[in-house]
Amino acid sequence: MGLISKNTKASSAQSSSSNSGALTPQALRSKMSLPPNLQEPYMRVVLAGTKIMYSQQMQPQIVKLLQGPGPVSMKLGQGVLALLAMIYDQSNKTMPPQLFVPCGIELVSVAAQFFRKAGIKVQDSDISDGISVLIQEIMQKANIDPSQLPQLAKQAAGSLGSSPAQAAQPQPAQPQAGAAAAQGSAPTPAPAPAQGA
Repeated sequence: MGLISKNTKASSAQSSSSNSGALTPQALRSKMSLPPNLQEPYMRVVLAGTKIMYSQQMQPQIVKLLQGPGPVSMKLGQGVLALLAMIYDQSNKTMPPQLFVPCGIELVSVAAQFFRKAGIKVQDSDISDGISVLIQEIMQKANIDPSQLPQLAKQAAGSLGSSPAQAAQPQPAQPQAGAAAAQGSAPTPAPAPAQGA
């Protein structure tokens, strides 16, 4: 038998667990603001990620991840980045790169629920730290220097017609296309107008 009973369905990842905290997939999704043209692709990516995560084919890789070294937060962030790269590749690179961060945020929470069902203790702080690991990894893969974030936020806000005061507020990391794609490495996210998380 695998980590999760064979009767567990991917949709069960969306239901709250008795030992889950405030950072559920639904709570995180409710704080996101995506443009209408990205809402359907967002849901498709999250659903695909959830199905892959709960598939029998992934269980050996997940067991290896869970048994590997490092804190739970690192396993969540790096595991979800690998999952997003898999989805990106399976989509023939048609997945909108601006969805890496928002989908990744929700999928970190889905992965935390999966870990909990597998008997791993996961706190909300592990989820938030896992999200930080994910964003840092995406920034590294996209060759984004953290000092570029204020300028990227202003550019993103300007393209949405936000006021300069809104643009100056700290925003979650929003990767941009970089040299990583040209090198054939992990997918290269682009600046996204996602807000909140």
